[in-house]
Amino acid sequence: MTNERKKEVKNSVVDVNLSMEEKSDKGVSVKGSGSAKEGSFDKNSFLVGFDYVMHATMVVSGKLLSGAVNAYNNVFSIDEKEKSQIHENLGKKYYKRGEYAKAAEALELAVEEGRGTLQVNYLLGKAYFQSNQLDKAIQCFEKTLSMAPGNKDALYQLGSTYLKAKNFDKAIEVLNEASLANPASGEIFYKIGIAHDRKGENDQAIASFKKATELEPEVAKYYQHLGFSLQSSGDATEAGKCFKKVLELEANEDLE
Repeated sequence: MTNERKKEVKNSVVDVNLSMEEKSDKGVSVKGSGSAKEGSFDKNSFLVGFDYVMHATMVVSGKLLSGAVNAYNNVFSIDEKEKSQIHENLGKKYYKRGEYAKAAEALELAVEEGRGTLQVNYLLGKAYFQSNQLDKAIQCFEKTLSMAPGNKDALYQLGSTYLKAKNFDKAIEVLNEASLANPASGEIFYKIGIAHDRKGENDQAIASFKKATELEPEVAKYYQHLGFSLQSSGDATEAGKCFKKVLELEANEDLE
């Protein structure tokens, strides 16, 4: 394909996507720049804005991700490294938008195309977790830990995934390891308490919930679950204190 033809196709793509973006009232305009010489095509400059253009196409027209990339690939000869970067960027954008299934789809392609970095595997695991693909999430977090042993974030996410999957023994095992890597996190001890509670281990649940309240004394849900566990153990007095604390914290939140 000649440079003139590449420029013609590129301009038509930008114009189509720009018109769709103008309909969504984004106020974006790239017309009339006149900076490029007639007949020239700067592939690197185009690729800077490429993932935004394709992202707009995906959002507005609902095209399949792989199909959209392959269509552009046929025109611009995008190599595997460039495609993997595009998919990673799209995955991050979809994750931030809360579109977790789409994020997982994009990040899967990034990994397939050779971009299986620590960050990509970790984010893919979180996308799987949020879209309830728990077995796949566990695999991603375990792979992340194989690349970065003892990583506190990956340990926490792996333990949380086991908890969501109702594998309470593994959740306790991994979250205890996470607590060693991040001993100041009340959330970790809270989730350990939840796992013990689900197993009917009330004393261990109470100990974990108490630890959570000690580390982060302004979190209402820690006291709430501690109160339930204390009530189950027959300690109504201490349970009442916990429920009173919950009401105080929630009242303070209302005032903020």
